[in-house]
Amino acid sequence: MKNFTGVSAPYDAPVDALNIDTGKMNLDECMRILQADMFKNGCIKNNAKPRPVVSTLVDINAQRTSAATTYPSLEIDEMQVQFLQTIGEGWANPLKRFMNEMELLECMNKKTLTVDGKVHLMSVPITQHCTTEQKESFKDAENITLTYKGKNLAIINKPVFFANRKEEICTRTFGCFEQNHPYAERIMAQGDWLVSGESMHFI
Repeated sequence: MKNFTGVSAPYDAPVDALNIDTGKMNLDECMRILQADMFKNGCIKNNAKPRPVVSTLVDINAQRTSAATTYPSLEIDEMQVQFLQTIGEGWANPLKRFMNEMELLECMNKKTLTVDGKVHLMSVPITQHCTTEQKESFKDAENITLTYKGKNLAIINKPVFFANRKEEICTRTFGCFEQNHPYAERIMAQGDWLVSGESMHFI
C-alpha cells in the first residue's frame, strides 16, 4: 500500500496530544484523566458549578405596547405561545427570538446554537410559521405583532421569511419521518414559511 502512514509515508505525531498509559492505570484512573483534560479544554462543562440565571426578556413598555396595536398581526396557536414563553422567560437562552434560517440549520444538523462565538446545546428547533398569504400581507411590514386570542404578546422587528422545510425538520429532529408522529403531524400542518427577525420584543 502506497503512502501508508508510518510505513511508506512519514508519521506526524500530534502536537500536545493527551497520552494515557492504559497498561499502568485502571479504567477509573484513565477516565478521570480524560475528563480533566476535557474540562480544561472546554469540551465539556462542569454542571456542578453555579450557572447565571437568565432574567426574563419581557419588558413592559407603555410606548411599545401601544405601538404593537398599529402593526399587522400574526395570530399564533397555543403551542407557539408556549415556545414564545420559553424564549421570553430565558429558558431557551441564548435564543432571544424565533430562530432564523442559519440557526435552524445549525440546530437541525449539529443540535447546537452558536451565539457570539460560543456554542450552546439546542436540540429542538424553535420557529414561527406562517402561510404564503400571510407572508405576502407582511411583505412591506417593518414590524409584526404576535397575538393569541386577540392579546398582543410580542413584536418581531424587521421580519425575515424563509422556507419551512417541514420534512427535513421532522427527519433531522426525530431521526425519522412518520406523519403519524404527533409533533411531525403538527409540523406538516404548518404554513409553508417561517418568520424570524432582527430582534423581538416581548410585551
